[in-house]
Amino acid sequence: MSKYGDTFGLEDDDDYVPYVPIKQRREAKFQKLIETTSLYPWSPQREHDAIRQMYHILVDGEEIPQQIKHFRDMKFPPEILKYLKSKGINRPTPIQVQGLLVVVWKNLAFSLPLTIFALEEEVKLPLIRGEGPIGMIVCPSNH
Repeated sequence: MSKYGDTFGLEDDDDYVPYVPIKQRREAKFQKLIETTSLYPWSPQREHDAIRQMYHILVDGEEIPQQIKHFRDMKFPPEILKYLKSKGINRPTPIQVQGLLVVVWKNLAFSLPLTIFALEEEVKLPLIRGEGPIGMIVCPSNH
């Protein structure tokens, strides 16, 4: 008897694949997701500390953001992931591991309202080639 129930001796067959109920598959998939991505707040702190130690990342303060180990953890569209891969960018650099999540959210705070405004203007009166800009973001040169 296997952990999934009586297999009637089929486990000796090379083509045998045990039936796993959907609920068990979902739970296993969810557990794997928790273990393989560091974007979830319940990831073990020691994992984050180990990543910081491995990349010699020093952090200070409260509510330090978690790291990303892979670009796919950012839930980027497949087209962006393909583009990065085509340019030979397969994994985040050490600074991106710790800081990319913050940078994306910080830039999103500035760019999202501008993007929404630009889309609303385009709906009101479609732009003709060469028209623009709709808006501008000015930032210090040290960023």
